[in-house]
Amino acid sequence: MRPLLFKHSRRSFTAVRDDCGIPHLRAETWLDALYGLGFLHAVDRPTQLLFARVMASGRSAERIADKPELWETDCFFRRAGLGLHLDREVAALAPHTREQVATYCEGVNDGLLESGRTLP
Repeated sequence: MRPLLFKHSRRSFTAVRDDCGIPHLRAETWLDALYGLGFLHAVDRPTQLLFARVMASGRSAERIADKPELWETDCFFRRAGLGLHLDREVAALAPHTREQVATYCEGVNDGLLESGRTLP
């Protein structure tokens, strides 16, 4: 198959899909590769990303369907408090780890925007 070159103001990478549609990524730097991985995840798996974000935030009954099962799940995730203290947890990461995570997330966000989707 023909390579697809993705260039964004942040990073550039090349992705080639094989006959099964699996992307093979090439990039000049590790950070470009992480960005490309996030971008491709957003392009190929946006529903999974959106679903995971809504579930982890405890907003599935509100955003997906007003069902008792989802309400119970929301209560569990809100009690678990996955979103609490995120700023503190991110600040505790080593600088090079934080940079890598941020670069991957930039790829995800840019991929979602380019495909016309946004995370709640």
